Order: sequence, then C-alpha cells, then structure tokens
Amino acid sequence: MTSVRIIIVIIFLIVSWIGFSQSNPRWYAVYLTDKNNSPYQIDNPSAFLSERAITNRQKNHISIDSTDLPVNQHYLTKLNKFGKVKHCSKWQNSALLLLADSVWIDSINDLSFVKSIEYLGQKNESKTKKKRQNKTKQSTETEAFFYNSEYGLATEQMELIGIKPLHENGYLGEKVRIAVLDAGFQSANTMTSFQHLFERNGIVLASDVVEKGNDPYLESSHGTHVLSTIAANLGQKYMGTAPMADFILLRTEDVASEYPVEEFFWLVGAEIADSCGADIITSSLSYTVFDDTSLNHNHFQLDGKTTMVSRAASMAASKGIIVTTSAGNDGNGTWRKIGFPADGLDVLTIGATDTKGNYATLSSQGYAADGRIKPDVVAVGKGTSLINTNDQVFNGNGTSFSTPIIAGAVAILIQSNPSKTSKQIRDAVIQSSSQFRNPDSLNGYGIPNITAADLILKGKKATEPAELPFKILPNPFSTTFYILIHPTDYQNIKINIMDTSGKIVYENSHKLFNGFQLIEIPEIKELTNGIYVLKMETPNGFFTEKILKQE
Repeated sequence: MTSVRIIIVIIFLIVSWIGFSQSNPRWYAVYLTDKNNSPYQIDNPSAFLSERAITNRQKNHISIDSTDLPVNQHYLTKLNKFGKVKHCSKWQNSALLLLADSVWIDSINDLSFVKSIEYLGQKNESKTKKKRQNKTKQSTETEAFFYNSEYGLATEQMELIGIKPLHENGYLGEKVRIAVLDAGFQSANTMTSFQHLFERNGIVLASDVVEKGNDPYLESSHGTHVLSTIAANLGQKYMGTAPMADFILLRTEDVASEYPVEEFFWLVGAEIADSCGADIITSSLSYTVFDDTSLNHNHFQLDGKTTMVSRAASMAASKGIIVTTSAGNDGNGTWRKIGFPADGLDVLTIGATDTKGNYATLSSQGYAADGRIKPDVVAVGKGTSLINTNDQVFNGNGTSFSTPIIAGAVAILIQSNPSKTSKQIRDAVIQSSSQFRNPDSLNGYGIPNITAADLILKGKKATEPAELPFKILPNPFSTTFYILIHPTDYQNIKINIMDTSGKIVYENSHKLFNGFQLIEIPEIKELTNGIYVLKMETPNGFFTEKILKQE
C-alpha cells in the first residue's frame, strides 16, 4: 500500500471516529441491486432456511425464490467501511447502516451494487422512555372483577369469538409457533402466568432486535400484556386463547423515540420469525407519524406495498405466515385511519370492540387506500382483561389487545386443521365473521366465530337451510353443549328442551344479531342419559332436533 493511500485511510478512520463521537449518528436503509455470486442456491434451501420454514412453504404451495437468499456478504463488508451495518434484510435486499456523518452518502450511492438509500432517522441515545399515542398501548388500566368461569376474567373476550368448544376438545395451540413483535416482555420469564411455557420449553427464542444482546425481559411491559391474552394460564382466574402454543418473542420497538428505523427492526423481526418457522406473526405496533415530521406517512400510502413495514408484513404473508396486526388506536384522533402495517396485503388487521361486541371508538378506521376492507375483523379491545407483571388481572384498552386474542384463536384453527393453508385459515376466519356479507370501515367483516371457522375449514356447513337453521355441537353430549346459529338479522329466539314424555326440562330466550353465534346450553343436573328433543322458536317458524345425552 502506498504512503498516499495509507494517509487517506487514516484520515477516513479519524473522520469516522470524530463523527461518531461528536455527532448524532443516523440510520439509513441501503437497498442493493442484486444477490450475484451468492454461495447459496435456490434448489438447496436447507442451506439457508430451517426445516420448519421449508415445510411451511411446501404446505402453502409457495416456491422458494431469490427473496429467500441471504444478502451478499461481500456488499455488507464494503458498506461497513463507511459506517456500521446493524442488520440486513433478505426480503428487501437491503442493509441497515448507521452513519456518523452524511458526508459519506454520495460515496455510498456511487457504489455499483447500491440501488438507493433511504434516511430512517437519528439513533436514539436517550435512556428516557416516553409513551407515544400511536404506539397501540393501553390507554387505561382498571382493576378487573372476578368472573366465575374456567376462563376467569377472560371469559367475555373468549365467549365473544366462540372459541370454547375447540378448547374443550383439547385444542390449545400445541405445536403452533407464534412470533410476537413488540416493545419488550418485562418480567415474563419470572411470572407465574407464563411458568408453564418455560417448564415445557415453549419459548423458542427471545431476542432484542433493537439492541443486540440486550435482555428483552428487561424492557417494556407492553409485550407482556399482549402475550398474556394468548399464553397466560392462571387456572380458573385467567386463561389466554392458545396457552399451549410455542412462542418467538422479539423486541422490535424502541418506545423512547419514533423513527422509521423501527420499521426496519420490524422487518428484521419478521424475517427472524420466518427463519424460526413461525406459523403466525402477531404485532401490536402501528406507525404513522414520527419525531421528524418530514418522515411522516400519509393516507395515500395505505396500499400495502409502499411503506417498508407494510411491504414486510405483505412479504411475510406471501411466505405462508398468518400475520395479525393491530388496526391502531386513532379512531378518535387526527389520523383516524388504520396505521402501518395494518394496510398489508393478505394480513389480518384487527380492530376493537367492547366486551358486548360494540365498535370501540378508539379503533382506527378503514378502508385501505386501494379500497380493500380494513380492518378485517374485530375482537375485544376495550376493557380487555390482561395480566400485569405482578400476575394481577387488569383491564386495558387498545387494538394492541384485540389483535393477540385473534392470533391465539388462529393458532387453535391451525392445530385443528393442520393440512390447511394460511390462506384457507385466514379466509375461514373472515367468512365466519358477523358482518361477512355486509362489511364496513369500522368493524370490517365483524366478529369472527372460531367454532364456525373450524366447521368451514372441515368442509361442514354451519347451517343446513334444507333441514335446520342451526347446528348442535356435540351431539351426543355428556354435560354442556352448544348451538351454532347464523341469523341474517337481529331477532329473538326461544329454546326448549323436552324429554320423550313432552315435559320441558330447559327453556330460555336469546337475543341474536346478524352473524354466527354460539349459544351455550349449560349442564342440566336432572337430565339422565337418553333422548331429548330440542325445540327452537324463531321468527321464521319452529324447528326441532333430537339430542342424545350420554356419559
């Protein structure tokens, strides 16, 4: 090396060191032109994809392509000469580069393998945490009352989505992998609520994407609350929707600041989830406006393919992962509409209702910019029962919490229907929803009924118009049973159960709304084994069906 070149290199290093020590470093996404000369081959995916990821592609009839190939390591080495490559993305063929000084931008742009550079904001050096309204965190916390049921304080949010029959049949999410992308999972590793996960090695991975090497269990409690709606198990005090699922816990959110770099962290988290063979990604994060207002998003970008995070969510869905993401909490705010990545293509965007199924006004509204129905479905996000870091149940508000409820329900459907594709699962959730034939911009397709979705996936009609307007589950029964019904409007019905002599042993009335509903018939103590007749009186007439009680 000549003396002149040595001097240039020394000057370069000095300037870089001064820049890092005296200025506020900045994040940039560097998009690369190609993956040429890759040591990996598409026809040998086991060299760069896990067995579970490959199996997921095969089940969903998805071809492995160039987006699955790792980023060219030679290119990353060259970029490291200008700054520090923090992460890279194979899906978007890009690198997250931390630069001490923007003076190097032109030099980077001149590199033959660089396609473009995007500014993603300043690196946050502050240790002070601050809450931001567009982070879909709970807005209120109140002490919950005890509800005497096997679900305890989670009863109402469970009953609204009709999941109980599947739970009673033993479907609790076993062998299904759920990746949770959030701001941290404070104390989750020491809480009684999640003890069962650690005892059975149900945590596949827990990692901090924002700060490599940090402990995600020391960060924000928001992810802990989110996780509780799926995975917590406190016996008859509280239970999540899929407590036997396995989990990938990824901190992708920095609550101390708001810059688009967090979208890159989300992208990296989604790719990690894919590499771990996740069946589901659930994210209760929403991006709209930033600390640097020049970087703000706008409503015209809500097309699922413009912003980095929405492209990431859309790509994850295209890889066979079911993505559940929060609509956002701007229903009463100035932004009002869904955030990003809620506009993602083929993702399940979740809005919020109260415990009675009424639209929660905090929930961000649709539609997507290209006219797609958003949100897709809704669940309880106002007065949601959650677990705090002290294993106490409290109520919180936000689509942050309706979203993981649905993620856990999706896990139940995957376990019950292991051969079905992610598209079939997603479609069944939508088709089972209360407003499927009349969606709107507030509740989308409405409240899903997970039992009805399971019947749809199994090719069974929830209603048989030529015979009965309802289905009895199970029949024969031993203690309780359910009536699955799908009225097309609001109506009152009356149910009688009679023994063979005509004596009425049970009677009750119910108010129904438009859409699938599950009516639980509780255990009737005086019923002995034998045949009974269920009679249903509706505005359209009387219907009867024989039912059999047996041990």
